[in-house]
This record gives sequence, C-alpha cells and structure tokens, in this order.
Amino acid sequence: MEIKKIDFTKGSFLANGKEYFIETKISTRRWISWRQLQAEVGFGVQFDTIFANIKKAYELLNQRDQKPMDAGVILYNILHGIKKVMDDEVPEVISMCALFMNTKDEDRRTITEAQVREKLNDWQEEGIDMNSFFAFAINSIPGYIESYKQITPSTSRRKRAEAQTS
Repeated sequence: MEIKKIDFTKGSFLANGKEYFIETKISTRRWISWRQLQAEVGFGVQFDTIFANIKKAYELLNQRDQKPMDAGVILYNILHGIKKVMDDEVPEVISMCALFMNTKDEDRRTITEAQVREKLNDWQEEGIDMNSFFAFAINSIPGYIESYKQITPSTSRRKRAEAQTS
C-alpha cells in the first residue's frame, strides 16, 4: 500500500471510507485542548533534545555550587516524556489535528479520547503520511515557523563550526 499525502488545498480527504473536513475554526472547548497541545507539539522530545537535557542535568550536578533540584526536574521531565512515547498514547500531533479534521456528522463543540483514537485508526488504515499531520500541527501554532527559522541558522552554523574543529 502506498503512503498518501493530504492535499490541504482540497479542504477534505478520505480515510477508511470517511470524509474528513479540514477546518480553520474550533469551539472554545477544543481551543483549550489546542492551547495545551501546542506546547507539547512545539517542544517535542527528540534525541538531540534528550541528550542536551541529560547533559545539562549532569552539569548542574557537577558544578561547585550543585543544583540537584534543578537537575531532578530536568531528569523527571525526560523520564515523563520517554514514558509517554513508550506508552500507547496518541501522539500530540495527531490529537492536535483531530481538533480540526472532522467528519460531517461530528459534534464540533467537544472531542473525546475515543474520537481521537478512532480518527487515528482511520488515518493509519488509509496510510496517510505522518508529515502531513506534522505540517498541519506546526502551521497551526502561531509564531512557530518564524521562531524555528530564527534558531535554525545559528544552530546550523554552530554545528558546522564544531565539525570543522574536530
């Protein structure tokens, strides 16, 4: 089976025999969920982030003026993030998209975990490319793209400089 990309210009897509409409408006209840999810999506756990945070916790514990509480908070957050990935939780990106991608008869005022799981199952059955969901979720977070562009050149230059000195 081929992996399918969502064409956002069409305003809808088919998944597992259902038509999902891509909407730009959400209810107050869904907006509250979206606000909570945007931080989790924006600061997703990636290997380099985990590594940097472990290094930071190590440095806090090895300073002359140790900061074990700060290191403990960092390590707790890493463990919590890894646990979430290892548990069978719905990825935040999918949960965020589920707020905006709805079937015709769906109540747009609320959403349940069961509805989100059903959408995930439909989207998996259809073989939809995860990058479509990442793109939609990231683009729904105000200022994310601009912030990412600002930090990317500086980290890319630093990585190139580090590679040249090694």
